[in-house]
Amino acid sequence: MRDRCGVLTAVFLLAGGLLPAPWQARAAAEPLTIDSEKQLFLDDRVIESSTNVERVMNPPYQPLEPVLIANAPWELAEHAHVWNSATVRKEDGKIRLWYHLLTLREEARETGPVAKGEYVAYAESEDGIHFVKPELGLHEFGGTTANSIVIPNCRGVAAWLDPQAPPEARYRTQTKGPQGRLTFHHSPDGIHWELTRAIDIGDCDTQSMAFWDETLGRYVLYTRKWVRFENKSHSYRYHRRMESNDLEHWDNEVQVLGADEADLATYETSAGQPPVDYYGACVFRYPDSRGMYVMVGHALWHWFAREPLQSLGPDQLDDRLCAGRDGKEFARLGGRLPFLRPGPGGTWFSRHVWTSSAPIEMGNELWLYYWGSNMDHAGNIDPAARGEIRCGLGRAILRLDGFVSLDAGYAWGEFTTPPLIFAGDSLALNVDTGAGGVAFVEILDAEGAAIEGFSRAEAVPACGNDVALRAKWTGAAALGALGGKPVRLRFSMRDCKLYAFQFMDSAESR
Repeated sequence: MRDRCGVLTAVFLLAGGLLPAPWQARAAAEPLTIDSEKQLFLDDRVIESSTNVERVMNPPYQPLEPVLIANAPWELAEHAHVWNSATVRKEDGKIRLWYHLLTLREEARETGPVAKGEYVAYAESEDGIHFVKPELGLHEFGGTTANSIVIPNCRGVAAWLDPQAPPEARYRTQTKGPQGRLTFHHSPDGIHWELTRAIDIGDCDTQSMAFWDETLGRYVLYTRKWVRFENKSHSYRYHRRMESNDLEHWDNEVQVLGADEADLATYETSAGQPPVDYYGACVFRYPDSRGMYVMVGHALWHWFAREPLQSLGPDQLDDRLCAGRDGKEFARLGGRLPFLRPGPGGTWFSRHVWTSSAPIEMGNELWLYYWGSNMDHAGNIDPAARGEIRCGLGRAILRLDGFVSLDAGYAWGEFTTPPLIFAGDSLALNVDTGAGGVAFVEILDAEGAAIEGFSRAEAVPACGNDVALRAKWTGAAALGALGGKPVRLRFSMRDCKLYAFQFMDSAESR
């Protein structure tokens, strides 16, 4: 938002309350060592002062057609459904997919969805759109082993590579197993899985996400937890983070996403519980930006009673974008508006959207795969579907680095970084100036004076739409000579969206 002078004044909403963002100039700033790490605008770390610019969340494009539904012979025979979690990985040019498969009991349509059987199945693709489900012959399903089932009797899937594991356990996943315990499996190839262990850490329903945090030197786990009341209908969920050295003993539990005062102020509930549960979350570290954690949280909204299933409405899920630097505290971006929204009435994702795993890079795009359904959490089917349950996996398409941009409108905008220490001899910009837009990059010394050869007057106008546009200056000064020294960048922009910048070796840039 802007004040009356047109200067950006940003406020971020955290789980603990309001945190003003320090957009005004900081005194005696210590240099930030960024080397060749990509700098995004998910927070204000590289913004010391600004005028007439605004940080904007950019929701992805969601094609109406799903990329995967339950349509294999063994799935159709059991009236199976692709359910609420999946993991997508890009490996050696192939897109690999592990997905949650669910069959429902006959009474499901009258009482809401009731699981009959739950499995993890496998599919793969050359293009990330058309998937093949191989007949693996590993587990019986529907009276045959001619299916793609890789793990039976579990709920949820979040497959990942463990750099600390021996070869026979390089793939791992965690699911909800019997008695609600968090159940780990391991595999040498992502196909042949064995049970590792099941542990008791309290509630861990649906999809839990784990990975090795190289900075911390420990495993981290993001999973749901309940706040239980005597009356179960009054209980609610939030998302937590835990740490471990061995995937068995977990400690340092903290809440990372839960209803706060801003959420409580949206709607009143008859029972007094929050009108929104943070049902789950997809958390990942952004590539080329080691210090940035991104969270896409699943918000389940319910605040009024309605028939036919006696649930609180609307009982639907959308996804919210959050980011943080330590994996524990996350700022809620985009003014808390949805990052992914349910689709139009009659579509397969008209009631639920659930981001499943970290995005994969496809050319100049990021593809985020998500589960969608036309049935709300209580089991009410979108009336436009005429009683047919529709669900599957889709892809949301985002520009590379495109979660948040720093935008300038028709009037000139400007921002200056704190002192930075970089490595490389080239500066690449992920930028979209529009046909009439432009950006100038000026390099200043630590005190804010323009460096000869890199002043505004010597800057070549940056124009166009490119994920790695090379910044240039008219002189013969060598950018690499400034590497290792504290410098500031000053960007002057008009009709421009700047998504990221990155110092690198010229051989890597365009």
